[in-house]
Amino acid sequence: MIQMLEEGLKAIRPALVAEDGFGMSEQEADEVLDTVRNSDMTIEEIDRYMEENYHYLGVDSYLEEYEYGRADLEETNAWIRQKLEEHPYSWYLARKFTDALSLFVGFGTAILLAFLFLRDTRRDTYELLHTKPVSAKNYVLGKAAGLLFLAVWIWKRRRVY
Repeated sequence: MIQMLEEGLKAIRPALVAEDGFGMSEQEADEVLDTVRNSDMTIEEIDRYMEENYHYLGVDSYLEEYEYGRADLEETNAWIRQKLEEHPYSWYLARKFTDALSLFVGFGTAILLAFLFLRDTRRDTYELLHTKPVSAKNYVLGKAAGLLFLAVWIWKRRRVY
């Protein structure tokens, strides 16, 4: 945690000494950061301290980024063990797969409907549709219902291993 705090404070230092930032001298910035280092404050307390004393907003985002983004091998393995005790690996993989699949199905369906409509216009189905009492809304809904029926039929026929 101390190393992560140090990394976060290193990221804050350039804003303290920048002329378009807080315009502190190198010594003033070091004194501010030493005050934070030598105290036993939490991230929220550091954020409040910097906001109240120096009007520096968002220090917690720097510190939390380094807190969450940096972990040694033992911390990483402990986190993975904890997550795998909650759910098996296949559960996490299935969630990622379904997220990606839902995007593909959503965009794929829209593209497929467009191509089906173009195919119908090329094959002169369009003129045939105008001779029948089918509205444009019913035509599009029928195409969408057909695709939905196909998707449900494929989903029901899948094998679960």
